[in-house]
Amino acid sequence: MKKYFILFALSTLTMLISVSCEHANQEFVEQGCSALYKVNSVQIDILSHSIEISPELSFDRAFDKESRQFYNNIDTSLVFKGWINKRGSYREHRDAGWSLIDWRLTVIDVKTLEDFDANHPAGSLLNDVIEIVYFYKWSALSTSLNGFQYGSLMMTDYYPNRDASSYTNGGICLRLPDGDIRALPKCEVTIEDFFGNRFS
Repeated sequence: MKKYFILFALSTLTMLISVSCEHANQEFVEQGCSALYKVNSVQIDILSHSIEISPELSFDRAFDKESRQFYNNIDTSLVFKGWINKRGSYREHRDAGWSLIDWRLTVIDVKTLEDFDANHPAGSLLNDVIEIVYFYKWSALSTSLNGFQYGSLMMTDYYPNRDASSYTNGGICLRLPDGDIRALPKCEVTIEDFFGNRFS
């Protein structure tokens, strides 16, 4: 019995040491969302290898309240819990205040205006070869645009005191998957949301 107790104690100690080493330069954070922002319009920049969608935002107390109630009703937490680096961009973001943009997107379509390849002549959708990249709860997430529907992208991180011109602060990036080095063709992007907005 004593032998098993010693083995259990040693394995527990090893586990605790490995966890403490893994997070030696990090701190555990539990932070609630400061505010939920509304998208009024977007700026779409089509670059050679990506499309960056930057929102123009406003804060409205009634919208914030409605959004919080909506996400509460569908059991979505507006609290970040996790480990972040003690120094660097995550710490700077935390100090800048963490908010969210309530996108509730229903449609994102990317239509090529010129021949792209044999499967994508001018006028066809590129959704099957495009992925979406965005930040949510301090993590970069990506998903295929193929099969995009309501619920695929609801919110993105936003730091009101930081530069909002980059997709890393509230925006969305559309791009070809990693490893595909082709340049994007001239294209038209259409975005629709739950609130009845249509941006193109």
